[in-house]
Amino acid sequence: MTNMPAEAALRPDRTGLSTPASAPEPAPLYAHDEPCAVLIGWQRREGVLRMLSASHAVVGGVPGLRPGDRVRLLRHAGGAVVHDCLVTRATLEGVELARAAPGGFLA
Repeated sequence: MTNMPAEAALRPDRTGLSTPASAPEPAPLYAHDEPCAVLIGWQRREGVLRMLSASHAVVGGVPGLRPGDRVRLLRHAGGAVVHDCLVTRATLEGVELARAAPGGFLA
């Protein structure tokens, strides 16, 4: 006879992990070197999408954008997807954009 606990008793307790409050948030979508375009009024400038998350994006290769500019980000991957964005700042990686919520507008 042994005093070892059963294998099931050694497993961690998973009660409450499936509740919406404890569910993990969706991971950001990262896109590295994905072709894209930035629409500035009627102008279209091709660029490279460096990073994409639920609220922000970083686009490289699009000069002349300043903080406060309103632009539209056009993603080519998976069909044409357009996001309304606001330029927040420029970094060494590219221009950072704040994305509007789907169906929403930026303040």
